[in-house]
Formats: sequence, C-alpha cells, structure tokens
Amino acid sequence: MSFIHRRSIKIGLITVFVLLVGVVVFMGEPVGATFANNSSGEGIELTIDSYSIYNGDHQADLSWELKDLVPGVDKFFDFDDIKPGDTGLNTISVHLKKNPAYVCLDFLNLVDEENGTNEPESLVDVLAGGELSGGVEFFAWHDDGDNVFEVGETPLFGATPEAAVVVLNDTTYPLSDTTTQEAFQPGETYYVGMLWCAGDLDVDLATGAVACDATTLGNEYQTDSFTVDVSLRAVEATSYTNYRCEEPTVDLYLNKQISGVDLGFALSDFSYRITGEDTDIIAPHDSFTPLSPGTYTIEELVPEGFEKPNWRIGWYGQCESGNGFVTTITIEDRHLDWGTLYCEADNQYRPGDDNQSDPDNDDEGSDGDDLEDSDSDDLTKDDDPAPQPESRRPSRESRDQSWRVVEETRWGNWSLGNWRR
Repeated sequence: MSFIHRRSIKIGLITVFVLLVGVVVFMGEPVGATFANNSSGEGIELTIDSYSIYNGDHQADLSWELKDLVPGVDKFFDFDDIKPGDTGLNTISVHLKKNPAYVCLDFLNLVDEENGTNEPESLVDVLAGGELSGGVEFFAWHDDGDNVFEVGETPLFGATPEAAVVVLNDTTYPLSDTTTQEAFQPGETYYVGMLWCAGDLDVDLATGAVACDATTLGNEYQTDSFTVDVSLRAVEATSYTNYRCEEPTVDLYLNKQISGVDLGFALSDFSYRITGEDTDIIAPHDSFTPLSPGTYTIEELVPEGFEKPNWRIGWYGQCESGNGFVTTITIEDRHLDWGTLYCEADNQYRPGDDNQSDPDNDDEGSDGDDLEDSDSDDLTKDDDPAPQPESRRPSRESRDQSWRVVEETRWGNWSLGNWRR
C-alpha cells in the first residue's frame, strides 16, 4: 500500500504500538490486585471495562466487560502494522464498590525501538533508535459513555493533541483527586475516552470535530515501535482526604549573573545540576524546574575555559549562601503556596585574590571581603519573599547572602458519530 507524502512515495509502516495494562495498583495490596485494604477495613473493589475501535472497526480482542485487569496480559491498544492516517479509539469505564475512591491514570516505561531499518527509512532517518512515539498523537477526555467526544466534555490530556512521547511518557493524570473533582462514588460509572492518530491529530474543542492528517508521518518512522505501561491507581477517599495523584511541586527558578567583566562568557553558557532523592536533572540558566518538598544539591556547571579559582561566587535567593560552586536548597511544604523559589549564582572575576581558598574543597572558605556592589540587605530566610513568576526574573532585593571567596563546582476526514457501541 502506498501513501503520497510531500511528492515522495511512502510504503506501509511495519510497526508495533502497544499500550499494556502494566499494573493496577491499590493501596495495601500487591501490584495487580483489584482490591484495596484501607483503614476502614472494608476496602475498595475496582473493575474496568474496555471498548476499542481501530480504523472504524470494533476490536473484540481489545474490548471486554467489567473485570479485574491482568497486568501484562490485558492491553488497551495492540497493533502491529500502523500506517499513516490510522486512527483508534478506546473507552474505558471505572466501577467502584464499597467505598468512594480517588483514581489516577499513570503511563509508565515508554520505550521506543528501531527494529532495524529498511531502504526508505534509511534514506531519511538520521537518528539512532526508534521515533514512533513522536509520530502518534493522543487526546483523552472525561466521556459520558457514548464513546464520542462532544462539546462541553472535559479534556483529560492533549487538549492541544501531542505526541505519545510527550503525553504518555512517565505522566500522571488525575481522574479524580482533591485537585480536580469529588471522589468517584461506589455504584457509579465513570468513563474515559482516548483517541489516537498516526499523524497530526486535530481536535476542535469548540465544535467537537476531529481530523487526522497522515502527511506528517514520514518514512523515518518505518519499522519503529513503541510500548508503554498503563496503570490505574486508587485510594480510599475517606482515609486519604487530601490525596493528590501528583505530588505537589514548587518551581525552582535558576538564574546566572556575572558581575563586572565577563571574559566573553555568556550567561547561557552556564547550567545547573540538581540532585536529590530520585532526582538528577541538568537545568539551563534562566529556567524553571518543578521540585517536590525535600533537600536538593545545586551545582553550577561552567563552560570550557572558565577557571573556577579565578572567580568569586555568591549564591542568592532561597538557596543556601556559600562560597563554592555547590549549594543546597530545602523545599518545605509551606513553600508550595509560594509557587516559585529563586536561586542565583553570581560570579566576579578576581584572579589572584589573596582570599582564594583550596579550589578542590567546596565546603571550606575564608570570610573575605564582600564585593563592593553586593547588597547590604540582611533578611532572614523566612522573611525572603517568594519571587514573582510573571516576571520570570525574580527580584534580587530579597537576597540575604553576601559574597565569599571562590571554591571549586490520522484518519483523513472522519466523524466521531460513527463510533458508537
């Protein structure tokens, strides 16, 4: 089968696209259980059904009545020959017994595979590894049970449809939690619809129209495949009254300044490494990084040619003051209301300074004289106002640190109305 795309001949894609029911997790029971123990002793009973369509045809092997899901066996999507413009729909329903619960939808372990290359792919694919998750777009919403996206129904993700690599890549979506809506109630049925397109998916929220443009899926995706695990997670709402599917975070704004001569170094040459429990991130200058409460180490990463011993450094904002290229920041629960925390590293070129300390020791330093242009404010950490995120450059007036010496760190056109049970 051939497809015309940008004046070139496209052959069918030999691909695999699988969304596994990887795990169904409930508090107090092993992975895969559909019963949850909790403090009330009555538990949660959760069952799921599935209704699947592929290119307008019902998929019996991917559809089932209410049941306990079997991890690694049940699949919401499982297609081994995806072609440009192919489309799919899956509607799942969530049913509870005994107690109300908060329910979360997790996508985990997205893996792209190259699976070798054929001749058409080899002519255009210059990247190592598979890319299919970047060429299949998704949209999900809270459905009313008719398997049709309609005006007024609430998008769950992909309101502006995005590729799987974005919306299914280690992401969590609250079907119900304290940040979205009331807990799911026993005896009620709750539906989630999910559309996908091998190409560019367009969803008009104002009209409910859906279209898929096949021309965006090029030969570079041939032979490629991707898989991702799907997890449904539930907790009893009366026991976990403030439960959130996603752990709340605060944005850490990281900024770089150079006081005085810059020796040709641009601020964009610098970046930061943020490490903590389950965290190891490289963040550029002038960026926001979401972090959960906890203590993190921040190391300024300098460009080639930047000789640390010739530069003084000072840390400003909510990170700890210090005279080395490594500092720390502790994010507390109270900071979640602030929205943004601020940390800046500011350097001044001071070669041959008598106060220079051992560049191999980040924790040791001498008092040294404060830089002449250093602020004289003496604010405590608790008095430090939260930076204003709309400015994207929080004020430095709240700095409480002083300078110290340097030390080393698809479908074509398609009608949703045709998709009904």
